[in-house]
Amino acid sequence: MINDQEGQQTQIQLFLEHTAVVAWLKDAGGHLVFASNNYLRRFGWTREHAYGKTEYQLWPEAQAKEYRQNDLKLLQQPGPLEVIEKAVDADGTVSWWFGSKFLFTDAQGQHFFGGVAVDITACKQSEIRLAKSNQRYSQLLDSMPKGIVLTCFKNQAIVYTNPRFDHLFGYAAGELIGQPISKINAPTDKSPEGVANSIIAALERDGVWRGEVACLRKDGSRFWSFTTVSNFNHPQFGRVWLSVSDDISERKQIESALRISEARYIRAVNGSKDGIWEWNIQTNEEYLSPRWKFLLGYLDHELPSVRASFIDNIHPDDKDYVLHALNEHLQHRGPYEVEMRLRCKNGEYRWFHSRGNAEWDAFGQPLTLAGSISDITERKLVEHDLRIAAIAFESQEGMTVTDVNGTILRVNRAFSQITGYAPEEVIGKNPSFLRS
Repeated sequence: MINDQEGQQTQIQLFLEHTAVVAWLKDAGGHLVFASNNYLRRFGWTREHAYGKTEYQLWPEAQAKEYRQNDLKLLQQPGPLEVIEKAVDADGTVSWWFGSKFLFTDAQGQHFFGGVAVDITACKQSEIRLAKSNQRYSQLLDSMPKGIVLTCFKNQAIVYTNPRFDHLFGYAAGELIGQPISKINAPTDKSPEGVANSIIAALERDGVWRGEVACLRKDGSRFWSFTTVSNFNHPQFGRVWLSVSDDISERKQIESALRISEARYIRAVNGSKDGIWEWNIQTNEEYLSPRWKFLLGYLDHELPSVRASFIDNIHPDDKDYVLHALNEHLQHRGPYEVEMRLRCKNGEYRWFHSRGNAEWDAFGQPLTLAGSISDITERKLVEHDLRIAAIAFESQEGMTVTDVNGTILRVNRAFSQITGYAPEEVIGKNPSFLRS
Protein backbone atom coordinates (compact mmCIF):
# COMPACT_ATOMS: atom_id res chain seq x y z
CA MET A 1 0.00 0.00 0.00
CA ILE A 2 2.81 2.37 0.94
CA ASN A 3 4.64 1.51 -2.24
CA ASP A 4 1.47 2.26 -4.24
CA GLN A 5 1.12 5.66 -2.61
CA GLU A 6 4.78 6.46 -3.21
CA GLY A 7 4.33 5.42 -6.83
CA GLN A 8 1.31 7.65 -7.26
CA GLN A 9 3.16 10.59 -5.71
CA THR A 10 6.07 9.99 -8.06
CA GLN A 11 3.72 9.92 -11.04
CA ILE A 12 2.01 13.12 -9.94
CA GLN A 13 5.36 14.82 -9.46
CA LEU A 14 6.53 13.71 -12.90
CA PHE A 15 3.26 15.01 -14.41
CA LEU A 16 3.57 18.37 -12.69
CA GLU A 17 7.24 18.72 -13.65
CA HIS A 18 6.56 18.21 -17.33
CA THR A 19 3.09 19.76 -17.80
CA ALA A 20 2.62 22.82 -20.03
CA VAL A 21 1.05 24.66 -17.12
CA VAL A 22 3.09 26.01 -14.21
CA ALA A 23 2.73 24.25 -10.87
CA TRP A 24 4.19 24.93 -7.42
CA LEU A 25 4.03 24.01 -3.77
CA LYS A 26 4.92 26.20 -0.79
CA ASP A 27 5.05 25.44 2.90
CA ALA A 28 3.01 27.29 5.49
CA GLY A 29 5.67 30.00 5.74
CA GLY A 30 5.58 30.62 2.03
CA HIS A 31 8.86 28.88 1.17
CA LEU A 32 8.93 27.25 -2.24
CA VAL A 33 9.35 23.47 -1.89
CA PHE A 34 8.38 22.37 -5.38
CA ALA A 35 8.16 23.95 -8.84
CA SER A 36 7.46 22.38 -12.21
CA ASN A 37 10.07 22.53 -14.95
CA ASN A 38 7.90 24.97 -16.94
CA TYR A 39 7.57 27.20 -13.85
CA LEU A 40 11.36 27.40 -13.39
CA ARG A 41 12.08 27.85 -17.09
CA ARG A 42 9.43 30.55 -17.55
CA PHE A 43 10.77 32.69 -14.73
CA GLY A 44 14.49 31.90 -15.25
CA TRP A 45 15.24 30.05 -12.03
CA THR A 46 16.96 26.83 -10.97
CA ARG A 47 15.77 24.62 -8.16
CA GLU A 48 18.92 25.45 -6.19
CA HIS A 49 18.14 29.17 -6.53
CA ALA A 50 14.41 29.05 -5.86
CA TYR A 51 13.75 26.25 -3.36
CA GLY A 52 13.49 27.37 0.24
CA LYS A 53 12.85 31.03 -0.62
CA THR A 54 9.68 33.00 0.11
CA GLU A 55 7.64 35.11 -2.31
CA TYR A 56 9.34 38.25 -1.02
CA GLN A 57 12.75 36.79 -1.88
CA LEU A 58 11.75 35.78 -5.40
CA TRP A 59 9.31 38.42 -6.60
CA PRO A 60 8.92 42.20 -6.57
CA GLU A 61 7.18 43.34 -3.41
CA ALA A 62 3.82 44.16 -5.03
CA GLN A 63 3.55 40.69 -6.62
CA ALA A 64 4.84 38.93 -3.49
CA LYS A 65 2.24 40.67 -1.31
CA GLU A 66 -0.59 39.74 -3.70
CA TYR A 67 0.53 36.10 -3.86
CA ARG A 68 0.77 35.79 -0.07
CA GLN A 69 -2.64 37.39 0.51
CA ASN A 70 -4.27 35.00 -1.94
CA ASP A 71 -2.56 32.02 -0.23
CA LEU A 72 -3.83 33.05 3.18
CA LYS A 73 -7.39 33.30 1.84
CA LEU A 74 -7.29 29.50 1.52
CA LEU A 75 -7.21 29.26 5.30
CA GLN A 76 -10.53 31.12 5.50
CA GLN A 77 -12.55 29.25 2.88
CA PRO A 78 -13.24 25.67 1.88
CA GLY A 79 -12.05 24.44 -1.48
CA PRO A 80 -9.71 25.96 -4.06
CA LEU A 81 -9.36 29.65 -5.00
CA GLU A 82 -9.37 30.85 -8.60
CA VAL A 83 -7.25 33.94 -9.24
CA ILE A 84 -5.78 36.06 -12.02
CA GLU A 85 -2.25 37.13 -11.08
CA LYS A 86 0.51 39.07 -12.77
CA ALA A 87 4.14 37.85 -13.01
CA VAL A 88 7.45 38.97 -14.55
CA ASP A 89 9.04 36.50 -16.97
CA ALA A 90 12.76 35.77 -17.24
CA ASP A 91 13.10 38.29 -20.11
CA GLY A 92 11.48 41.00 -18.02
CA THR A 93 8.14 41.04 -19.79
CA VAL A 94 4.90 41.02 -17.85
CA SER A 95 2.69 37.95 -18.12
CA TRP A 96 -0.79 37.16 -16.81
CA TRP A 97 -1.88 33.84 -15.31
CA PHE A 98 -5.18 32.21 -14.49
CA GLY A 99 -4.53 29.96 -11.52
CA SER A 100 -6.24 27.58 -9.16
CA LYS A 101 -4.76 27.62 -5.65
CA PHE A 102 -5.48 24.95 -3.07
CA LEU A 103 -4.56 24.03 0.49
CA PHE A 104 -2.70 20.72 0.89
CA THR A 105 -2.10 18.87 4.16
CA ASP A 106 0.36 15.94 4.34
CA ALA A 107 0.20 12.85 6.52
CA GLN A 108 2.03 14.67 9.33
CA GLY A 109 -0.60 17.44 9.34
CA GLN A 110 1.65 20.07 7.77
CA HIS A 111 -0.06 22.68 5.57
CA PHE A 112 1.18 23.45 2.08
CA PHE A 113 -0.04 25.99 -0.44
CA GLY A 114 -0.21 24.55 -3.92
CA GLY A 115 -1.28 25.86 -7.27
CA VAL A 116 -1.42 25.41 -11.02
CA ALA A 117 -1.79 28.22 -13.57
CA VAL A 118 -2.13 28.73 -17.33
CA ASP A 119 -0.76 31.64 -19.33
CA ILE A 120 -3.56 34.06 -20.37
CA THR A 121 -1.26 36.91 -21.38
CA ALA A 122 -2.56 37.08 -24.96
CA CYS A 123 -6.14 37.14 -23.73
CA LYS A 124 -5.30 39.73 -21.08
CA GLN A 125 -3.50 41.94 -23.59
CA SER A 126 -6.57 41.83 -25.84
CA GLU A 127 -8.68 42.73 -22.83
CA ILE A 128 -6.37 45.64 -21.99
CA ARG A 129 -6.42 46.87 -25.60
CA LEU A 130 -10.19 46.62 -25.60
CA ALA A 131 -10.37 48.50 -22.30
CA LYS A 132 -8.09 51.24 -23.69
CA SER A 133 -10.16 51.37 -26.86
CA ASN A 134 -13.32 51.66 -24.79
CA GLN A 135 -11.68 54.35 -22.69
CA ARG A 136 -10.73 56.35 -25.79
CA TYR A 137 -14.22 55.80 -27.17
CA SER A 138 -15.73 56.95 -23.89
CA GLN A 139 -13.44 60.00 -23.76
CA LEU A 140 -14.44 60.87 -27.32
CA LEU A 141 -18.14 60.65 -26.47
CA ASP A 142 -17.62 62.57 -23.23
CA SER A 143 -15.93 65.45 -25.07
CA MET A 144 -18.48 65.78 -27.87
CA PRO A 145 -20.49 69.03 -27.91
CA LYS A 146 -23.68 67.14 -28.74
CA GLY A 147 -25.73 65.00 -26.37
CA ILE A 148 -24.98 61.27 -26.67
CA VAL A 149 -27.06 58.44 -25.20
CA LEU A 150 -26.75 54.68 -25.62
CA THR A 151 -29.92 52.63 -25.20
CA CYS A 152 -30.04 48.87 -24.78
CA PHE A 153 -32.00 47.18 -27.57
CA LYS A 154 -33.51 44.48 -25.37
CA ASN A 155 -35.25 46.62 -22.76
CA GLN A 156 -34.88 50.20 -24.11
CA ALA A 157 -33.00 51.17 -20.95
CA ILE A 158 -30.34 53.89 -20.99
CA VAL A 159 -26.85 52.44 -20.46
CA TYR A 160 -24.67 55.52 -21.14
CA THR A 161 -25.00 59.31 -21.32
CA ASN A 162 -22.24 61.80 -21.97
CA PRO A 163 -21.88 65.01 -19.91
CA ARG A 164 -23.50 67.14 -22.62
CA PHE A 165 -26.58 64.92 -22.65
CA ASP A 166 -26.88 65.07 -18.85
CA HIS A 167 -26.59 68.86 -19.02
CA LEU A 168 -29.23 69.15 -21.75
CA PHE A 169 -31.75 67.20 -19.70
CA GLY A 170 -30.78 68.57 -16.28
CA TYR A 171 -29.60 65.31 -14.71
CA ALA A 172 -26.53 64.50 -12.65
CA ALA A 173 -23.91 62.16 -14.12
CA GLY A 174 -25.17 58.58 -14.10
CA GLU A 175 -28.67 59.53 -12.93
CA LEU A 176 -30.33 58.37 -16.13
CA ILE A 177 -28.56 55.01 -16.28
CA GLY A 178 -31.11 52.20 -16.18
CA GLN A 179 -34.06 54.51 -16.93
CA PRO A 180 -36.29 53.87 -19.98
CA ILE A 181 -35.49 56.10 -22.94
CA SER A 182 -39.14 57.18 -23.05
CA LYS A 183 -38.54 59.05 -19.76
CA ILE A 184 -36.93 61.94 -21.63
CA ASN A 185 -39.55 62.21 -24.41
CA ALA A 186 -42.14 64.92 -23.87
CA PRO A 187 -45.73 63.97 -24.67
CA THR A 188 -47.08 65.45 -27.90
CA ASP A 189 -49.87 64.09 -30.06
CA LYS A 190 -48.07 60.78 -29.49
CA SER A 191 -47.20 59.32 -26.11
CA PRO A 192 -43.47 59.09 -25.18
CA GLU A 193 -43.75 55.33 -25.69
CA GLY A 194 -45.32 55.93 -29.09
CA VAL A 195 -42.45 58.21 -30.13
CA ALA A 196 -39.91 55.62 -28.99
CA ASN A 197 -41.75 52.86 -30.88
CA SER A 198 -41.89 54.88 -34.11
CA ILE A 199 -38.12 55.45 -33.89
CA ILE A 200 -37.60 51.73 -33.24
CA ALA A 201 -39.67 50.86 -36.31
CA ALA A 202 -37.58 53.21 -38.49
CA LEU A 203 -34.36 51.69 -37.14
CA GLU A 204 -35.56 48.21 -37.92
CA ARG A 205 -36.56 49.29 -41.42
CA ASP A 206 -33.80 51.73 -42.44
CA GLY A 207 -31.04 51.34 -39.87
CA VAL A 208 -31.10 55.06 -39.05
CA TRP A 209 -33.64 57.67 -37.94
CA ARG A 210 -33.39 61.46 -38.04
CA GLY A 211 -35.90 63.98 -36.85
CA GLU A 212 -37.08 66.54 -34.34
CA VAL A 213 -37.97 65.26 -30.88
CA ALA A 214 -39.90 67.04 -28.13
CA CYS A 215 -37.79 66.45 -25.03
CA LEU A 216 -38.52 66.58 -21.31
CA ARG A 217 -36.01 67.84 -18.75
CA LYS A 218 -35.81 66.63 -15.17
CA ASP A 219 -37.51 69.82 -13.94
CA GLY A 220 -40.45 69.24 -16.29
CA SER A 221 -39.53 71.93 -18.82
CA ARG A 222 -39.58 71.06 -22.49
CA PHE A 223 -37.26 71.72 -25.39
CA TRP A 224 -36.78 70.53 -28.95
CA SER A 225 -33.82 68.52 -30.18
CA PHE A 226 -32.73 67.33 -33.59
CA THR A 227 -31.71 63.71 -33.08
CA THR A 228 -29.98 61.09 -35.21
CA VAL A 229 -30.36 57.48 -34.06
CA SER A 230 -28.35 54.51 -35.34
CA ASN A 231 -27.52 51.09 -33.90
CA PHE A 232 -24.46 48.87 -33.45
CA ASN A 233 -23.17 45.99 -31.35
CA HIS A 234 -21.50 47.22 -28.19
CA PRO A 235 -18.85 44.91 -26.62
CA GLN A 236 -20.38 45.32 -23.17
CA PHE A 237 -24.09 45.99 -23.72
CA GLY A 238 -24.72 44.07 -26.93
CA ARG A 239 -26.96 45.72 -29.51
CA VAL A 240 -27.53 49.37 -28.63
CA TRP A 241 -29.02 52.49 -30.17
CA LEU A 242 -26.70 55.47 -30.45
CA SER A 243 -28.60 58.76 -30.28
CA VAL A 244 -26.92 62.10 -31.04
CA SER A 245 -29.01 65.10 -30.00
CA ASP A 246 -28.62 68.83 -30.47
CA ASP A 247 -30.76 71.48 -28.77
CA ILE A 248 -32.71 73.37 -31.47
CA SER A 249 -34.96 75.35 -29.13
CA GLU A 250 -33.59 78.66 -30.40
CA ARG A 251 -34.17 77.62 -34.00
CA LYS A 252 -37.72 76.53 -33.18
CA GLN A 253 -38.37 79.87 -31.49
CA ILE A 254 -37.10 81.68 -34.57
CA GLU A 255 -39.28 79.51 -36.81
CA SER A 256 -42.30 80.20 -34.62
CA ALA A 257 -41.61 83.94 -34.65
CA LEU A 258 -41.17 83.78 -38.43
CA ARG A 259 -44.50 82.02 -38.86
CA ILE A 260 -46.20 84.66 -36.72
CA SER A 261 -44.47 87.42 -38.68
CA GLU A 262 -45.45 85.84 -42.00
CA ALA A 263 -49.06 85.50 -40.87
CA ARG A 264 -49.05 89.13 -39.74
CA TYR A 265 -47.50 90.17 -43.07
CA ILE A 266 -50.15 88.25 -45.02
CA ARG A 267 -52.92 89.88 -42.99
CA ALA A 268 -51.36 93.29 -43.57
CA VAL A 269 -51.00 92.67 -47.31
CA ASN A 270 -54.55 91.39 -47.62
CA GLY A 271 -55.92 94.33 -45.64
CA SER A 272 -53.88 97.00 -47.41
CA LYS A 273 -55.15 99.16 -50.25
CA ASP A 274 -51.67 99.06 -51.77
CA GLY A 275 -50.28 96.32 -53.97
CA ILE A 276 -47.12 94.64 -52.63
CA TRP A 277 -44.28 93.50 -54.87
CA GLU A 278 -40.85 91.93 -54.34
CA TRP A 279 -38.08 91.27 -56.82
CA ASN A 280 -35.36 88.69 -56.07
CA ILE A 281 -32.51 90.20 -58.03
CA GLN A 282 -30.28 87.13 -57.74
CA THR A 283 -32.84 84.76 -59.29
CA ASN A 284 -34.95 87.35 -61.15
CA GLU A 285 -38.05 85.94 -59.45
CA GLU A 286 -40.91 88.33 -58.85
CA TYR A 287 -43.71 88.30 -56.30
CA LEU A 288 -46.89 90.29 -57.02
CA SER A 289 -49.53 90.27 -54.32
CA PRO A 290 -53.17 89.54 -55.20
CA ARG A 291 -53.94 93.20 -54.40
CA TRP A 292 -51.25 94.37 -56.88
CA LYS A 293 -52.96 92.36 -59.61
CA PHE A 294 -56.41 93.54 -58.54
CA LEU A 295 -55.37 97.18 -58.93
CA LEU A 296 -54.73 96.38 -62.62
CA GLY A 297 -58.06 94.60 -62.91
CA TYR A 298 -56.79 91.02 -62.68
CA LEU A 299 -57.65 88.13 -60.42
CA ASP A 300 -54.66 86.46 -58.74
CA HIS A 301 -54.56 83.51 -61.15
CA GLU A 302 -54.98 85.68 -64.27
CA LEU A 303 -51.62 87.43 -64.09
CA PRO A 304 -48.40 85.47 -63.46
CA SER A 305 -45.99 86.68 -60.77
CA VAL A 306 -43.12 87.29 -63.15
CA ARG A 307 -40.96 90.30 -63.93
CA ALA A 308 -42.59 90.81 -67.32
CA SER A 309 -46.01 91.36 -65.74
CA PHE A 310 -44.60 94.63 -64.39
CA ILE A 311 -42.13 95.74 -67.05
CA ASP A 312 -44.34 95.00 -70.06
CA ASN A 313 -47.27 96.95 -68.62
CA ILE A 314 -45.40 100.24 -68.05
CA HIS A 315 -46.53 103.03 -70.37
CA PRO A 316 -43.97 103.44 -73.16
CA ASP A 317 -43.47 107.11 -72.26
CA ASP A 318 -42.70 106.19 -68.62
CA LYS A 319 -40.57 103.03 -69.04
CA ASP A 320 -37.14 104.63 -69.45
CA TYR A 321 -37.77 106.95 -66.51
CA VAL A 322 -38.89 104.07 -64.24
CA LEU A 323 -36.00 101.76 -65.18
CA HIS A 324 -33.51 104.59 -64.70
CA ALA A 325 -34.91 105.25 -61.21
CA LEU A 326 -34.59 101.52 -60.39
CA ASN A 327 -30.95 101.40 -61.54
CA GLU A 328 -30.10 104.57 -59.62
CA HIS A 329 -31.50 103.02 -56.46
CA LEU A 330 -29.64 99.73 -56.90
CA GLN A 331 -26.31 101.26 -57.91
CA HIS A 332 -26.23 104.42 -55.77
CA ARG A 333 -28.82 103.61 -53.12
CA GLY A 334 -30.82 106.71 -53.87
CA PRO A 335 -34.55 106.69 -53.08
CA TYR A 336 -36.82 104.75 -55.39
CA GLU A 337 -40.14 106.60 -55.61
CA VAL A 338 -41.86 107.18 -58.94
CA GLU A 339 -45.22 107.97 -60.51
CA MET A 340 -46.00 106.00 -63.64
CA ARG A 341 -48.78 104.66 -65.78
CA LEU A 342 -49.55 100.92 -65.92
CA ARG A 343 -51.74 99.21 -68.48
CA CYS A 344 -54.75 97.50 -66.91
CA LYS A 345 -56.62 94.40 -68.04
CA ASN A 346 -59.16 96.50 -69.97
CA GLY A 347 -56.37 98.23 -71.89
CA GLU A 348 -56.74 101.51 -69.98
CA TYR A 349 -53.68 103.14 -68.43
CA ARG A 350 -53.98 104.22 -64.81
CA TRP A 351 -51.58 106.24 -62.72
CA PHE A 352 -49.69 104.58 -59.82
CA HIS A 353 -47.31 105.78 -57.17
CA SER A 354 -44.56 103.18 -56.57
CA ARG A 355 -41.88 103.13 -53.90
CA GLY A 356 -39.43 100.50 -52.72
CA ASN A 357 -36.19 99.68 -50.91
CA ALA A 358 -33.47 97.15 -51.70
CA GLU A 359 -31.33 94.94 -49.48
CA TRP A 360 -27.62 94.51 -50.19
CA ASP A 361 -25.14 91.80 -49.15
CA ALA A 362 -21.82 92.37 -47.39
CA PHE A 363 -20.12 92.96 -50.77
CA GLY A 364 -22.58 95.66 -51.81
CA GLN A 365 -24.49 93.47 -54.26
CA PRO A 366 -28.27 94.02 -54.28
CA LEU A 367 -30.26 90.97 -53.18
CA THR A 368 -33.91 91.95 -53.18
CA LEU A 369 -36.03 94.99 -53.93
CA ALA A 370 -39.47 95.22 -52.35
CA GLY A 371 -42.14 97.87 -52.27
CA SER A 372 -45.72 98.82 -53.05
CA ILE A 373 -47.93 100.57 -55.58
CA SER A 374 -51.03 102.68 -54.96
CA ASP A 375 -53.55 103.95 -57.49
CA ILE A 376 -53.31 107.76 -57.82
CA THR A 377 -55.39 108.12 -60.97
CA GLU A 378 -58.06 110.28 -59.28
CA ARG A 379 -55.44 112.57 -57.81
CA LYS A 380 -53.75 112.95 -61.20
CA LEU A 381 -57.12 113.87 -62.81
CA VAL A 382 -57.73 116.52 -60.14
CA GLU A 383 -54.22 117.89 -60.66
CA HIS A 384 -54.88 118.02 -64.39
CA ASP A 385 -58.14 119.91 -63.87
CA LEU A 386 -56.43 122.34 -61.53
CA ARG A 387 -53.73 123.05 -64.07
CA ILE A 388 -56.37 123.81 -66.69
CA ALA A 389 -58.21 126.06 -64.23
CA ALA A 390 -55.01 127.88 -63.36
CA ILE A 391 -54.30 128.52 -67.04
CA ALA A 392 -57.84 129.81 -67.60
CA PHE A 393 -57.70 132.03 -64.49
CA GLU A 394 -54.62 133.77 -65.82
CA SER A 395 -56.25 134.52 -69.19
CA GLN A 396 -56.85 138.09 -70.65
CA GLU A 397 -60.44 138.24 -69.34
CA GLY A 398 -61.14 139.69 -65.92
CA MET A 399 -62.10 136.97 -63.39
CA THR A 400 -63.11 136.86 -59.75
CA VAL A 401 -63.45 133.93 -57.32
CA THR A 402 -66.18 134.28 -54.67
CA ASP A 403 -67.47 132.15 -51.81
CA VAL A 404 -71.09 131.00 -51.48
CA ASN A 405 -72.03 134.41 -50.04
CA GLY A 406 -70.65 136.25 -53.00
CA THR A 407 -67.63 137.64 -51.13
CA ILE A 408 -64.59 138.10 -53.41
CA LEU A 409 -61.74 135.72 -52.51
CA ARG A 410 -59.41 136.27 -55.47
CA VAL A 411 -59.08 138.30 -58.68
CA ASN A 412 -56.77 137.82 -61.63
CA ARG A 413 -54.36 140.30 -63.16
CA ALA A 414 -56.69 141.12 -66.07
CA PHE A 415 -59.43 142.17 -63.57
CA SER A 416 -57.12 144.76 -62.00
CA GLN A 417 -56.04 146.06 -65.40
CA ILE A 418 -59.66 146.44 -66.59
CA THR A 419 -61.22 147.89 -63.40
CA GLY A 420 -58.21 149.71 -61.99
CA TYR A 421 -58.68 148.06 -58.60
CA ALA A 422 -55.77 146.34 -56.90
CA PRO A 423 -56.56 142.87 -55.47
CA GLU A 424 -56.38 144.13 -51.86
CA GLU A 425 -59.00 146.77 -52.67
CA VAL A 426 -61.68 144.30 -53.68
CA ILE A 427 -60.96 141.09 -51.74
CA GLY A 428 -63.57 140.70 -49.00
CA LYS A 429 -66.14 142.87 -50.81
CA ASN A 430 -69.21 141.96 -52.80
CA PRO A 431 -68.92 142.45 -56.59
CA SER A 432 -72.04 144.67 -56.48
CA PHE A 433 -69.90 147.66 -55.46
CA LEU A 434 -68.57 147.70 -59.05
CA ARG A 435 -72.02 148.83 -60.25
CA SER A 436 -72.09 151.96 -58.12
